[in-house]
Amino acid sequence: MPDTGFSGRVKISATFTYATLTDPQDPGNYTRSGLVVTFRPHDRKFAKNDSIDPQPKPFFKKNAFDTEGALRGDAQKWETVLNREQGFQAKSLRNPVFDIHYNARSNGGLAIGAERIRYALVVTVTAPRMPELYDQVVRTYAGRLEALRPVLELPLQV
Repeated sequence: MPDTGFSGRVKISATFTYATLTDPQDPGNYTRSGLVVTFRPHDRKFAKNDSIDPQPKPFFKKNAFDTEGALRGDAQKWETVLNREQGFQAKSLRNPVFDIHYNARSNGGLAIGAERIRYALVVTVTAPRMPELYDQVVRTYAGRLEALRPVLELPLQV
């Protein structure tokens, strides 16, 4: 977020993907890992006075209390690519974050010594009332953000 915060309606699009090993001998539990991605839109709103973490809001899930069966049936928890877009009022966002929890398994059970996995999260923020949003973010995070540059060149035939 820029130092100035947001105004008006804000749209956040997020695509999350990760690479995991497969477990071909266990078709019911095909992947060896899954990630639970939790969105926390406001860093000063807590569910209870004794909460350590700010209150989460469902982003990739239908609601915050989906059962394991619902998560499996809707291909969310163990799906390796998640994509969603949500709209928010600017006042409901303050230093929003995505927390990532890694779940590893082996043969459908607990994994001992789980391997690291590679992942990527691409977030797009659109705020129609803020035409200078990109410049504000670049100024706020100068020295910490850098523009992505393509690594490959694809030849085009005309």
